[in-house]
Amino acid sequence: MSEAVVATALRAQGRIGEGDYVAAQFLHLRPGPLPLAALGLLVAGCVVGLALTRSPVLLSTCAALASYVVLVMPWRARRRYRANPAIARPVRIAIDAEGLRFDRGGREQALRWDQIGRWRGSRQLVLLYPVESGFYLVPAAFFARAEDFDAFTALLRDRVGSQQ
Repeated sequence: MSEAVVATALRAQGRIGEGDYVAAQFLHLRPGPLPLAALGLLVAGCVVGLALTRSPVLLSTCAALASYVVLVMPWRARRRYRANPAIARPVRIAIDAEGLRFDRGGREQALRWDQIGRWRGSRQLVLLYPVESGFYLVPAAFFARAEDFDAFTALLRDRVGSQQ
């Protein structure tokens, strides 16, 4: 299937929206299975600790952490998005046998398949990691059809491996 997709060369285009950028930050920071299990145990420990002790210190610590995730992280992502107008510039992406080519109004960047170390995805977007901490953001809305986005993620699985 992916060879047929490569033969037809997928195309995608659009502007990264503020919501895409915020969702990308959460996807980027999403923990893997083992850290997620540890986080679940920590939250369960906090709930049990609150139920048994009713400690105001523990309650305020839990509230501060929850506030950071729910309020501060999205606010900081929106602030970074608004401070950097280049993020919202139109981009065209050509996906073929060589890799991806990003065209941002005359400024082209090529990303070969072998340069993508790992990737993460959701139903809304895909993050491509050529380096450990930096990523390219490809929203599903950039594709004309949902089938094209599915073909893109299938191509990523084939060329890069399963998502991490």
